[in-house]
Amino acid sequence: MKRKISLLLVSLITASSMCVSAYADNTVTVAIDGINLDMESEPVILDGRTLVPFREVLEKMGASVNWDAGTKTVACQLDGRSVQLEIGSRTMTTSDGTVTVDVPAQIISSRTYVPLRAISEGLGVQVDWDGTTKTVIITTNKEQTDKSDTAPSAAEKSKSPLYKTESYSNSIKSGSREIVPITAEYPVFAGNGRTVTKINEYIANDAKSKTTSYKTANIKRLTALYDESLNRRKKDMFDDYGYSLSYEVKTNSDSLISVTVTEKIVSDTENKTTLSGLTFSAKTGELLSADELSDGAEAAAIEGLTDRGYEKLAVDRLKLDETSFYVEDNKLIFVINAGALAKDTVEYSIELPEEEQAVPETGVDVNTVSYSDKLTSQTNDTVMELNVTYPEFIGREEKLSALNKTIAQIQKDAAAAYKAENSSDALAAYKKFNDEKGGKNDRFEPWLWTGDFEVKYNNGELASIVTSTYVFKGDGSEDTLYSAYTCDLKTGRIIDVNSLIDLEAANSAARAAFRKLIEGDRLKFYTDVYERLDLSRASKYIDGDNVVYMFSPGVLATVSKGVIEVSVPIR
Repeated sequence: MKRKISLLLVSLITASSMCVSAYADNTVTVAIDGINLDMESEPVILDGRTLVPFREVLEKMGASVNWDAGTKTVACQLDGRSVQLEIGSRTMTTSDGTVTVDVPAQIISSRTYVPLRAISEGLGVQVDWDGTTKTVIITTNKEQTDKSDTAPSAAEKSKSPLYKTESYSNSIKSGSREIVPITAEYPVFAGNGRTVTKINEYIANDAKSKTTSYKTANIKRLTALYDESLNRRKKDMFDDYGYSLSYEVKTNSDSLISVTVTEKIVSDTENKTTLSGLTFSAKTGELLSADELSDGAEAAAIEGLTDRGYEKLAVDRLKLDETSFYVEDNKLIFVINAGALAKDTVEYSIELPEEEQAVPETGVDVNTVSYSDKLTSQTNDTVMELNVTYPEFIGREEKLSALNKTIAQIQKDAAAAYKAENSSDALAAYKKFNDEKGGKNDRFEPWLWTGDFEVKYNNGELASIVTSTYVFKGDGSEDTLYSAYTCDLKTGRIIDVNSLIDLEAANSAARAAFRKLIEGDRLKFYTDVYERLDLSRASKYIDGDNVVYMFSPGVLATVSKGVIEVSVPIR
């Protein structure tokens, strides 16, 4: 599993030792939806008010958060409500207006702390206080999936809620009367990055598409049937009719998110329940196929089901696509619904290979820092949004401080360059949209430029960072670009990987590794580009004793959709 990066906001202001000592005797527990948080930084009590680490608690609550270092302002959103609070200010801006807080947000021991009750209630979240146990009890709108009276285990208490449940309805009506309820309940994962947004949008669209399709296909027939039942005084036949979707999270790890989708239909023509699955890469947000998780998984399932004695002709007719499986407990589980092979639902599981640990557990600690900018129209509408996260290495050494400033400047310069280069085109697209839009409620979809990063290697001396930048334009085009850089933590500089390797020997090994991929039938369509393979177009980074050549999508061939990497020993 990859190393988890601490998401703490760092400020240059430090609370005095007197203030810090005043908090030492106050031990406060924070519980969200019945689960006690295992926090890296303890809550503090100041002037009778509980303050908590801003990002650490709010993200576990399911809110999206942001920090503007220029204005020293914290902001967060949850379920359509927003809160904004400047460090040192007693005025908090919410969706409902401004509120005066008793204790302002402030920096304590290099952490950004916010008044918990004020900011939670501003987001519409219920907050209670148990004086006996000194526990702040937060109740979100997330539905509880386990309503039993059994007390949670210690392990369960340490887990934070990583998603909430949202509902969607689109019923069939006869006049104003609902005759067939159509509902969907699906997860919305916490976070504000492009990847999690992509996954959330896919699941929400999947739910809305399925419910809308059912309604469209059945509304005419069912409303006519209802009118007939009224004439025959048999409208109670509709009492059990309904269409429902429920999504259940089976895997939620650093690398995978997998859910099952249960579809239930009760009507005059159907009474059935079917199960399907959706599995995403938690790194890219892409929907994955079974073979992308385990080479030959689909063929192995076909062979395994035949060996079980199911009719070969029926097995060969199975459609094992991206929705025919889910992942749970490191097993890829194919689902064949009732009627396809047998009277009941059939499952066939395949053990997935154990994930390799991508980042060692030693090295300099890393924080995540965010930077945002936007382009607005003359009417103050958002035309372009620019958001980027980048690493900040923790340490008092001046060299690390200089390195952090260099990284921050590179990211801000990249955002500024993209904004300057594309502002006129974005504003022209905005003007054209408003000139041609059909309805008053139509809204311009802002152009996006969002960046994220992943620490690939960190041994305390060298750190390798891979960045991904997602670009969306108003014409519907989108692209994700990848690059890498390596930091010398001892000198505080970004260095050229070529200076650490025998370039000629490494290039030769990389070519051989790439040919092996082709011969292994994994990249067959690249055969025609092998001879003109230009390794200088690859980004390189250090990963332990290896150097990794990384090709962004489309670099090797226009048909390539994902990142292609080959890893060879450092020479």
